[in-house]
Amino acid sequence: QIIQIWAHAHEKMTEFTIERVGGDHDGELIYFTNDWEHPPYLRLDPPMTFEENEGVKLITTYDNWEDRTISFGPLSTDEMQFMFFIYFNGQGWFLK
Repeated sequence: QIIQIWAHAHEKMTEFTIERVGGDHDGELIYFTNDWEHPPYLRLDPPMTFEENEGVKLITTYDNWEDRTISFGPLSTDEMQFMFFIYFNGQGWFLK
């Protein structure tokens, strides 16, 4: 039971989407941001649930305006994509 989702990427990110994969909700857009500095928090009430064999797909678009190869890394001039979420598993709340 997911109650909150948010994203993290760096300065070259132009779009970050999260879609559901599998089941009746396959392809459904869950989350969108085009703001790498201040991505929105998505609060889910009621919580989002998943059945077995269902999941999510992260799709990120970048614009590399520099004359150098950009790769995964911890600096804002590098790139990365992460999805964070808070969920309840019946025993407690967890952050992933």
